[in-house]
Amino acid sequence: MIPLTIQILFLFLAVMPPVRQLMRDAAVPAYDPLPLPADQPSRTQLFNDTMLARNRRTLVDAYLKVGQRDPKWDGPMIAFLDGIALTMSHQKNEPDSQTLLDQADQLLALGCTDPMLLYGRAFCLIGVRRSAEAKTALRSVLVTFEAKPVYPYSQMVWVPMGIAKLHFNHEGTRNAEMDRLCDLTVQWLAESILQGESLPEEERVVLYLVFSNLNEWEGWGYPPSRLWLELYRKTEGAGEACRWMRNIILSDYHEATAWNARGTDYADKVSEEGWKIFGENNRKAGKLLMEAHAMHPEYPDAARRLIEVSMAGGTSDGKPPRYWFDQAVKADFEDIRPYERLGNALLPRWGGSLAEMLAFGRECLDTERYDTQVPAFYWSILLQIVAEPVDPAKLFRAPGVYDGCKKLFEHHLDTGDAKADKWKLQYLYAAYWAGDKEMAAKLARELGIKLPKMLKDSSSLLAVPLERLAKELELDMATFVPGVAPANPLVKTRFEISAPEATNVYLTGTFNRWKEQTIPMVKNSQGMWRVTLNLQPYFYAYQFIVDGQKRMDP
Repeated sequence: MIPLTIQILFLFLAVMPPVRQLMRDAAVPAYDPLPLPADQPSRTQLFNDTMLARNRRTLVDAYLKVGQRDPKWDGPMIAFLDGIALTMSHQKNEPDSQTLLDQADQLLALGCTDPMLLYGRAFCLIGVRRSAEAKTALRSVLVTFEAKPVYPYSQMVWVPMGIAKLHFNHEGTRNAEMDRLCDLTVQWLAESILQGESLPEEERVVLYLVFSNLNEWEGWGYPPSRLWLELYRKTEGAGEACRWMRNIILSDYHEATAWNARGTDYADKVSEEGWKIFGENNRKAGKLLMEAHAMHPEYPDAARRLIEVSMAGGTSDGKPPRYWFDQAVKADFEDIRPYERLGNALLPRWGGSLAEMLAFGRECLDTERYDTQVPAFYWSILLQIVAEPVDPAKLFRAPGVYDGCKKLFEHHLDTGDAKADKWKLQYLYAAYWAGDKEMAAKLARELGIKLPKMLKDSSSLLAVPLERLAKELELDMATFVPGVAPANPLVKTRFEISAPEATNVYLTGTFNRWKEQTIPMVKNSQGMWRVTLNLQPYFYAYQFIVDGQKRMDP
């Protein structure tokens, strides 16, 4: 009997293009991976709470120190700024933008013109999609902040950022104003660091602030030297206390420079000069990140970046990507970014294999930590494999692959996930390619008239044209067209069982995914329990649950 993992590897080798058959030998691993720390408590809320404390300090406390105070509006102003702090910190009880905007307008009516009120109001305008008004308001606030920068730079920096975002979202072109705002963003980030606006425990939150800003500017076409390198230079006087963060900032400059020189194509397409620049900068990034990790191994940030750096030998100790992944998730199990980076590192083009990718995806699924995104990374891995490309039918019919999909999707559908339709569509793809036509047809019927648009909007490589789907699953196209009666309308179907002594009876079956307590039956005076369902003509399996005991229909 050939082991399952070997069967899967043979399957993938059969469908992979020849150029991708140069994979590393997985039989002699250089590192013995650690099990995923699935019992680790959530740390996202701790991070968000730290962010909230910082935002309250730089908004509410700052207003109390330097704001335009007046007994008429101090109370409402503090409440408004606290609401802004909640919104900026991803809190579950954050108020909506319209509520905050109404509060801001009431403060204006009281005569308050504090720049932090106008700042908060401008972002509320963005939240309610009044972009033109928001842009005008932010420009006015920017003039005030530049003339008299009394508030913390870590808050003021969002103003040039907000103006630029509105500009690029609607016009999309660089100009002299945007260039000035880019430089101002870097300058104010540097001032925030140099003036010690943060407490030691807020170091990671500050890094989040930096990357939230500079990643946007890089996406708008500004070079890493104007962003990461310039910020590093401007913060030279920050001292040893900021060394961890400055190491990571400079490492991102070297990483960006390395990958810009190399590109993401296959190795034989990279020029000699590209390899040279890539190697030099990748090693510099590795050195900086290893120092940063040694300073704060309890933070995931350096280890997460080292996953990618180590892919190309950028670390002096030769440790593989999986080692750095293990260090990152040891620090923060639910941060999905290390999973994404290791998934990329396991691609055949980087020396991994599809079998390794599948095994890693299954490892994520088996954590069963559905309160995080980790189990769903199994599905992300499958999509990466299909993109290699691999025939979806061969992938989803490989041993255990579709079973993993059913485990993932059934959980999300059984727990009433708010994104149920999204999960149903993914489940439909998996069932279709796995050859489970019964389940695929059931899911298609449940999505009904929503399915055509979902398929049209889908960019998934697994998507199938609606006509083909309906034909192969033997479904009436009228099922998916609003206002048209299907050829097979719903039929009232009565189920009944005699159980005079029972105290409760439920019906369960394929029509409700075998959920045991969702269809209660009603007892009549003769001890007969009945329920009537509207079902499409089809073959259904079902059972009765009589006082907790399963019974077949006699």
